[in-house]
Amino acid sequence: MKARAVRTGVFAGLGAVALVAGFAVSTQSAQADAVPPTAAEQHAMSLRADSGFEHDLAFVRKLERTPGLDENWLGIPLTAQEAGQMAAREGTAPVVAAMTTELRSRADFGGAWIVQEGNGGVAVALTAPPSDAVRAEVARLVPHRYFTRFVLVKRDLASLEDLAARISASPTRDASGDPYWTSVGVREMSNVVEVRVVDRRHADWIRAHYADDGLSVMVAPAPVPLAARVVARGADSGR
Repeated sequence: MKARAVRTGVFAGLGAVALVAGFAVSTQSAQADAVPPTAAEQHAMSLRADSGFEHDLAFVRKLERTPGLDENWLGIPLTAQEAGQMAAREGTAPVVAAMTTELRSRADFGGAWIVQEGNGGVAVALTAPPSDAVRAEVARLVPHRYFTRFVLVKRDLASLEDLAARISASPTRDASGDPYWTSVGVREMSNVVEVRVVDRRHADWIRAHYADDGLSVMVAPAPVPLAARVVARGADSGR
């Protein structure tokens, strides 16, 4: 009876130790999750979200701690399944290019892009539901291993490109020498022309001069030229 009591006490003690250890690990994990993401982790989360992969902070940190993962595709750790999907999606780029070439002359064509899901697919934007002729042409261009998604949009690609060209041809700097815009480009997925400006004043100027519902103006600081950064760094180090 005494020996049995001793063994029971030992196992009970081990159980208590295990519970304490488990509590410590879970507490450490919770504390780690409570730490805000670093800039690198935010970048990884954004890339993973854009790629259609799981992108919560806990999962990103788990991958960071896992050795041997593939970092060749996005510069961040990917699981074997994700890396395989990225490899499969690579073949959609020439399909999208061919699609744009073939359908560009259509008045209802709004653009085409890669769908970042699974092994990849092709999205075709149209301003009207696809006709049988369009469906047949798309089916001819897209290999069976990829899926096709038709997306209804408001603006055709030609009108967006025309708006982008007009903005690009406008004066780039105001009387003070500040740039009206830092970049202009068509974002087919959003069906808009995206214009980046350095401050709200220039955003208002762009909107006033190009009143168009296909316009998206983003205020973002102008990038500092590399030469200026080098000079500034040298000046700081010389103090």
